[in-house]
Amino acid sequence: MLASAACAVTGLVVLASPARAAVTDLVVNEFYGRGGSASQPYTHKFVELYNPTATAVDLAGTSVQYRSATGTGPANGVGALAGSVPAGGYFLVQLGSNGSTGAALPNPDATVTVNPSGTTGTIWLASTTVAGTPDADTVIDKLGYGTSNAPEGTAAPYPGSNTTPGSLNRTGGADTDDNAADFTFSSTATPQNSGSATPPSPTPTPTPTPTAAPITPIAAIQGAGASTPLAGQRVVTEGVVTATYPTGGFAGIYVQTAGTGGAPKAAGTASDGIFVYSSWAAANTRIGDCVTVTGTAAEYNGLTQLSGNPYVTVTTGCVPVTPTRLATLPATDAEKEAYEGMLVLPEGPYTITNNYAMNQYGQLGLAVGTEPLYQATDVVLPGADAAAYEAANLTKYITLDDGSSWNYLTNTAAKNSPLPYLSAGTPMRTASQVTFTRPVILDHRFQRNYQPTGHVVGADSAFVPVASENDRESTVAAVGGNVQLASFNVLNYFTDLGRDEPGCAAYTDRMGTPVSTNNCEVRGAYTPEAFAAQQAKLVSAINGTDAEVVALMEVENAAGISWIDHPRDHALAHLVDELNAAAGRTRWAYAPSPVVTPFTEDVIRTAFIYDPAKVQLLGASQIDLADAFANARYPLAQKFKATKTGNPLVVVANHFKSKSSGDDDGTGQGLSNPSRVAQATQLAAWVAEM
Repeated sequence: MLASAACAVTGLVVLASPARAAVTDLVVNEFYGRGGSASQPYTHKFVELYNPTATAVDLAGTSVQYRSATGTGPANGVGALAGSVPAGGYFLVQLGSNGSTGAALPNPDATVTVNPSGTTGTIWLASTTVAGTPDADTVIDKLGYGTSNAPEGTAAPYPGSNTTPGSLNRTGGADTDDNAADFTFSSTATPQNSGSATPPSPTPTPTPTPTAAPITPIAAIQGAGASTPLAGQRVVTEGVVTATYPTGGFAGIYVQTAGTGGAPKAAGTASDGIFVYSSWAAANTRIGDCVTVTGTAAEYNGLTQLSGNPYVTVTTGCVPVTPTRLATLPATDAEKEAYEGMLVLPEGPYTITNNYAMNQYGQLGLAVGTEPLYQATDVVLPGADAAAYEAANLTKYITLDDGSSWNYLTNTAAKNSPLPYLSAGTPMRTASQVTFTRPVILDHRFQRNYQPTGHVVGADSAFVPVASENDRESTVAAVGGNVQLASFNVLNYFTDLGRDEPGCAAYTDRMGTPVSTNNCEVRGAYTPEAFAAQQAKLVSAINGTDAEVVALMEVENAAGISWIDHPRDHALAHLVDELNAAAGRTRWAYAPSPVVTPFTEDVIRTAFIYDPAKVQLLGASQIDLADAFANARYPLAQKFKATKTGNPLVVVANHFKSKSSGDDDGTGQGLSNPSRVAQATQLAAWVAEM
């Protein structure tokens, strides 16, 4: 209601304007925001005002105003009003339209161009014709609906979409300044103008209490199969909130039938949990709340849910749910389906078997037990054995998600948020183990997941459901012998920078700072700053080894860069200088390039560095020039001997064609397998000739 004000001036009496005072008694009685859309009864949207007083109210100087649900400034639309609202009567304001479906409204008292959303927003009656905010002193009465950020009290749910007939009606004439309590969704819009019949008294006739819709158990919505048997049907169900996701993109809650859980479920039995796709519920309910939900049964990417702008009401008195302990991972998809949407507590160790999607989707691949999963052809031969091995892997695998749909590579909010789970104390390395310390939801979002009960932000979030370990070795293991060998992929170590290459673009960090080259001839750092950061890490890591000989992969072949004239060992020599400067002595030397090198060699290559105090070179290095390596890096061989002792040894550095591109021969061994087989065969023959 509009706030009243009083002022006293000596010798004067200030009289309130009767017409203006009466305006403050008007209320928004009905709102219909879907006119013109498919399946709608009327072509235009409307807002209906009601005058509960015994005196007509002049609308001069007032307006209907609207602002979007997430708006923060003045109204998006303003429609000035004129005329009067009869005592105990109505005033029909015709608004904009979404299309041409439906019949005309019954003789609107005013027509304005304000065109509000049919699902979410804030609409109000103002005592001014100047655009204001829904929190201004000029607000006479307002209705925040859907996910409105400025309702009276709590926003009123407006279920369905623009194609769902229905309006929001003031419930029994109540005006408690809480939109959710004062407005009820009705599937039938009832526009009334100033000529409509009015009740005999100023108090609106209470709306009859509708017959309660029957409750459909969650298990009946889920069904015993992979998808809901009630797809497309509007249902009412009830249960306990077990997870909420107001941030991260899920925009909904999980609900489980009260009193369920705790007992194992067999394949073919229906789950007692379900996802409710409602941003209002995500923001306005808490874990443990009892709720009644009206929504449309549907499937989304394999997950059964209630959608269609569900109407969620918080109730009281339901029995809590009990997490179901899982002694092991349900093996088959049917066994997992029986728990879909339910609260579970996995027991026993799980092992991180991949962290590939951690920096993009915040996900960890887990294998039940103490061992990671292996590619089938790492263990068995291609064919039937490999297929059986992969099938067995699937029974042991599940994803630990982060309670969000964020893509950390593209989503702005995600880019400015720490990755879930990951920290120096919990590096989440492949083969590390995790144990579950709190319940999770077993769901299906593109694959089967253990879903935390809230959005996990960073490694210290209260919703992190696992305890992990930092099992990274702090010292190099003692392996014995008088010469230790190591290999190290330096990941495109280029002293020639992207910023200096004509036309070279850059990949940038989340602040827009160039970091690495983007489809350029040089493949490493773009700027001196990025190169310094890369080099510092490499120098620290390589100097931290006890090896006497280190084979390097992906060092720049400086002679292969077309726009600058550098010798082949230019980048390699620079790396050795930096290693020695950091060590404070001549810790390293490099094996010079062979006399003969491939004419079409890639811009990255293999190389050797060694400790000249412990090891000496015997002769020049050699490259296998066979055609088998034309699409990869040519193997490099070098003969070494421990200083003043021992026998000579030959070390070969190789870097085969990767499995990320090339032909697939159908053996399950990744792309370019024929090339890799040919390279391995040639390498074995070449080494045998040495």
